[in-house]
Order: sequence, then structure tokens, then C-alpha cells
Amino acid sequence: MLEDWADERGYTVLEPQLESLPHALERLRTINQTIESILRKKGDTLLRFRIGENATFFWHLLVRATHDAHPAAALISATARQNAAELFQLSAYPAVLSNDRFTVWANESRAARMMADAPTRGLLPADISYLTVGNLIILDFTPRPFDPIEFDRMITVMEQITRK
Repeated sequence: MLEDWADERGYTVLEPQLESLPHALERLRTINQTIESILRKKGDTLLRFRIGENATFFWHLLVRATHDAHPAAALISATARQNAAELFQLSAYPAVLSNDRFTVWANESRAARMMADAPTRGLLPADISYLTVGNLIILDFTPRPFDPIEFDRMITVMEQITRK
């Protein structure tokens, strides 16, 4: 099923190895994780992994490489059990955004303010988190299935965000 979807859309199913990850996801190399799936097309990577040997919780990310450097910051869904901002050692800035859908996380207050003021949160479904780190834009769709229907949805959301 994943292979069929990948073939139809020009993605390649890669061996689930650390070497296959985008360089800016370097932090994943330093933690105990198991990569389950990697699908890649040009600058986009769909990634499913879990942290810890016995963990049953999987992370689902759509990662897009850009030409621009972004400050490390995130809009984290208020419903997230865990969030990808933790992977990048970002801190919560709850006072920056008075919103019941998202919280802002960043590594500095200026980046938090920029994230809070960006139009991105109006484009995001309430259960999806959005991160920028280095030259990457990341959609964390962990609460949703890792399947072709969600891949198409997340790619559409990513297209809308990157146009802004």
C-alpha cells in the first residue's frame, strides 16, 4: 500500500536508517529511536519512528527542506500528548499566544514572537503541530494514521503553508 502510493507520486521508500534522514534531524541520532518508515521525494520526507526500545507511541512527520534558514520555533497542538518540539529542545512560551488550539515553543523569545505572529496557525488543523528548525519545515501529524490518505492531506497543508 505504501509502495503503491509512493510509486504513483514519485516518492522512494528508503531503508529505515539514520543515514536516510535529513541532516537537520541530527538530534534523532543522539536518542534511542527506531525508524519504521522513510519515504522521500526531492525535498520532502515522510517519517515514522518511535523513541525508546519498548515504546508503542509512533511519531509521524512530514519534513520539507527549504532554501531559507528558519529560527527554531513551533506551533504545538494543544491536544498533543507528546510533541516534536521536545526533540529539538525547544521551550514553551505560553504567554506569547493566547489561543486554545496551539502553544508556541522556541529557543528564544524573538523566534516565539515571530511564530505567534505568522499566519500559519490559521492554515493548520488543530491536531497538527508545525515546526521550523534550520532549513526544515516540519508537520507533526502524530495523532493521525501513517497512511496514504493522511500523506495527501499533509502534503496539501504543507503546500498551503509554504506558499505564505
